[in-house]
Amino acid sequence: GLIYYNLTSKYGNVQILRQATNEQIPNSPASDCWAFCEENLDLAIKMCPKFTSKNYVSQQAAKALMARAKLGQGKKAEAAVLAEEVIADPAFDLADFDQIFRGEENSEEIFTYSNNVEENGINFAGEFYQPATTYVPTREMIDLFVSADKRMNISIMVDGDETVLNKYNNLTSTNPIPVSRLAEMYLISAEGKGLKEGLGRLNQLRAKRGLPAVSPKTEDEFLDAILAERRLEFLGEGFRWFDLVRTGKFVETMGMEEKYTIFPIPQTQIDLNSKLVQNELWK
Repeated sequence: GLIYYNLTSKYGNVQILRQATNEQIPNSPASDCWAFCEENLDLAIKMCPKFTSKNYVSQQAAKALMARAKLGQGKKAEAAVLAEEVIADPAFDLADFDQIFRGEENSEEIFTYSNNVEENGINFAGEFYQPATTYVPTREMIDLFVSADKRMNISIMVDGDETVLNKYNNLTSTNPIPVSRLAEMYLISAEGKGLKEGLGRLNQLRAKRGLPAVSPKTEDEFLDAILAERRLEFLGEGFRWFDLVRTGKFVETMGMEEKYTIFPIPQTQIDLNSKLVQNELWK
């Protein structure tokens, strides 16, 4: 389910593989791929054990990912219901960033990947933390943080003449890589419910992060407030591009062509499978 969320949100029309095969399989419509994602997550909700640890799959982890998938498709009311179920679960509570991103015990992480480089050789943190890489925060991004924001020092750090992403700063050993955490559920619930019923969830999260309440007057202003909060909360966690795409704000915000709202199917895959068709915007 998580794999197909990532594939479908980025590439749209991908192959649906229900079993390993050497046959050439064509792309399926994005709607079918989203349905396959939901099918897998629904099965996980029914069959996975209840939450015992952030490092293991659980019913709650599957439910949180289903909320994300529903939101990605614009099924906001359904997403909000699922998010609220996770929020109400006594296993979880909002935590501080130094607990989440430094491997400390906390109740916010719903599902987390332990990046043990001694076992897998993948130095994930190094890809984000080194200065002068793709992942250096822009000045625009840095200036969005205010001094009262408790996320700031864990999110970004000055390293010599460079400002670096500081969430994944352990270059030699393990770093927890959160897949889903409770803050996302607060923001999914807020967005799904809309201004009247959802503003409370947004401001509850802001209060935990040391920020004052906001009071948008319209649904458009409320969505902008949600997206601004997600931008700060999830810096470096892989949400921003799709947030702009799914809300129809990418082209205007980024000043880029529409084709960049979808990833191109890699040519290497098309060369290997004659039944794969390139996304229309990239032909």
